[in-house]
Amino acid sequence: MNGLSIHIERKTTNHSNPDIDSERTYLNYDLCDKEGDMNQRLKNRLAEVYCFNRADVKVMADWIVTLPKSLEQETMSTQKEFFKATVDFLNERYGSQNVLSATVHHDETTPHLHYAFILLFFDEKKQREKVSAKEVLTRKELSSFHQDLDKYLKQQIPHIYQEGILNNQTIGIDDVKIIKKMAKEIAEKETELSQRKEHINKKIKEVKNIGVSTQNVYDVQDQWTHLTNQFEKTFLGKTIVDTKNLTHLKEFMGGVQKEAELTKKTNYNLNKKVKNLTEKIEKHTFQLEGRDNQINHLKQENRHLKQDLEETQEHTLQVRDNNRVLKSLLKDMGKTDFSMSQVEYEGRIILDKLEHDEKPRDSYECSDWKETLEENKIKRYIPENRLTQWIQQLTTWLKQLITREKQIEQQKSRGMSR
Repeated sequence: MNGLSIHIERKTTNHSNPDIDSERTYLNYDLCDKEGDMNQRLKNRLAEVYCFNRADVKVMADWIVTLPKSLEQETMSTQKEFFKATVDFLNERYGSQNVLSATVHHDETTPHLHYAFILLFFDEKKQREKVSAKEVLTRKELSSFHQDLDKYLKQQIPHIYQEGILNNQTIGIDDVKIIKKMAKEIAEKETELSQRKEHINKKIKEVKNIGVSTQNVYDVQDQWTHLTNQFEKTFLGKTIVDTKNLTHLKEFMGGVQKEAELTKKTNYNLNKKVKNLTEKIEKHTFQLEGRDNQINHLKQENRHLKQDLEETQEHTLQVRDNNRVLKSLLKDMGKTDFSMSQVEYEGRIILDKLEHDEKPRDSYECSDWKETLEENKIKRYIPENRLTQWIQQLTTWLKQLITREKQIEQQKSRGMSR
């Protein structure tokens, strides 16, 4: 608590967080108008409620709400209106008497609100307020928080808040392992992609260096020009070569011939090497494009998976609540034994599917559904008036499915004979 108080209320200038700009700290403000600091407010409120006398009791939580990107360029007064509406929502949800701090930080990378509050609920059995994190921050509370805040802000400040805070990045703690696995796979693919790019750049550099070895051709041309300038010419313009220069000429021509053979061989090898490198580059480029597509596909699949996981979690919570309500209703009807046979269990599932317009996929499933409902009718697990019409309907569907499947088989047989 003391450490959080020091950070949130900026009680020191020696911050461990490098993102804090002390020159902008004066822009921070607290939307909680209670007297004292966080520690004093906590002490005053705890004196009014019941709390276990244990060192590990979690007495406080801190919601951090970041300013939406759409409001980052707005005026300070507009941003304050957003944070004020957010605090109003949180006060209604957790009780204004329980807030310890509603401090807005403008001296870090992005403006954000720290809403610190005591975790209190009313104990109906003992008729008193009690500190309990598990009673306040339930799974249902955490799964609905973002949607509830988003809906409230759109109602209260629609003139500045339209896009919403939801960003499909909030996931359930049960799904973290799956997300980490996907993230690890993406990271591995990106590492492989980076290594391949580095390899290609290295090969391109080798190709550029090939041009340096052709310089010797121009050296030979310069030597020939220097030699011919030393020859004397006659009145008619014919070149006179004395014995000394003739020897130099023979030596020069021999060297040129050897140099030409060497250059020809070098050029052949270089051309071959360039061709091989070009093929490799084209191959690696094609592979890189494939890796890029694969990584993009994985990222998109990861986003869809997060959305599916959130929807599944919400649906699971709804199903659990529905089951609790159902059990409560059954208790009111005098039924306390909730056990049932497998036949009744399957029969009731089939009935629910049929009553929600779901049909069997083929004759095998249709026959299985029909037999299950007939067994429930014989053993009187399910009222007969709910079963009769669906058994008749399944009988009709079964005849239609069998006829259709026979026609398909006949068509396949005629096709194979042709």
